[in-house]
Amino acid sequence: APLEKEVAPPPGYEERVIPGGLYAIFEYDGPARRTRDAFNYIFGDWFPSAPWRLRTDESGSIGFERYLADGPRGTLNRVMSLYVPIEADYGRL
Repeated sequence: APLEKEVAPPPGYEERVIPGGLYAIFEYDGPARRTRDAFNYIFGDWFPSAPWRLRTDESGSIGFERYLADGPRGTLNRVMSLYVPIEADYGRL
């Protein structure tokens, strides 16, 4: 549903337009303190074996996170999607 009024981002955050294109999407559901493990997998294991390369936008961004929900009440778990912009690496296809 469209927003009925414009909402400014909270202090310390900024509004950005997410560029179109192809994204690899990784789901993460686990302790917030272990999200680094997900990034280590993406950049240390997945990329080296995939026919894709990282695509950066004008700002140099290498993707974004979409927080879907907090984990069960009383835990520090996060449920999120990690969006990594990619493009074909024709030398590896």
